[in-house]
Amino acid sequence: MTSAVHDLSAGSLWRTLRESQALIAAGLRARANAAAGLSKRWLAASTCAQGATVLTIVVLLGYAQLDLLILEYHPSIFPNESGFVLVQALMAASIAAALVGFDRISALLGFSWIGALVNNELAADRPTRLLALVLIPAVCYLVMLVIPRERSRDPRRLMWLAPALLLTLLPANDLMGADLGLGAGARMLLVLSVAGIFLLPTGSSLPLAFAVALIWYGFSLSTGRALLISSETGDVLRLAMITVGPLLLGGGAALRLARARRRLVG
Repeated sequence: MTSAVHDLSAGSLWRTLRESQALIAAGLRARANAAAGLSKRWLAASTCAQGATVLTIVVLLGYAQLDLLILEYHPSIFPNESGFVLVQALMAASIAAALVGFDRISALLGFSWIGALVNNELAADRPTRLLALVLIPAVCYLVMLVIPRERSRDPRRLMWLAPALLLTLLPANDLMGADLGLGAGARMLLVLSVAGIFLLPTGSSLPLAFAVALIWYGFSLSTGRALLISSETGDVLRLAMITVGPLLLGGGAALRLARARRRLVG
């Protein structure tokens, strides 16, 4: 395809740009048509599986961020309780299983980390905060358990964890975090939201999954202070993420899918 674009452009920069734009547009239309031909059952399964994976990564990043802060400022009280270690290990295992392609195993591991988290949070007497943290992930895991995606097993998908691992290595009070007033998990959601906007023309389930993650984020923020750092910029970004974000990603993806389905029927 690249060679065809080069040949059609005949050495002209403007023609190269026009042909490249046409190639990208054709690819987006093809992806949208492919997504429109899939059943609503598959769309729900894919959205919930991807949303649950994103949510679990965000919560795991929150735990890692907390560990880094405590290790940096209060090493004497570093949280090495077995309960917290178990929650993080189950989260990591659930994420890995979902990425490789074992949806039902991922769901079972997901319910396991939710159960361990419930035990820890109830011990701290925070039932409202607990409901906000686990309600949406539990629904997503239930859908994964009942309607697993049918796809091949591919360990190479674990490479998608690389950006999240890099965020984990960043201290919570690094330059970017201090400027934006966002923790590692919130920064990841912000990046995914921007990526979801670019994915809207494909009509795929990823923008819907990111919308689910943002709804969970807003629900979580409404019940307590989920982040350890804050700023005026961070407050504005959070407000935009949890209000405009879900509407734009969810509504945009739904409209794009509806248009693609009408075009297929016509």
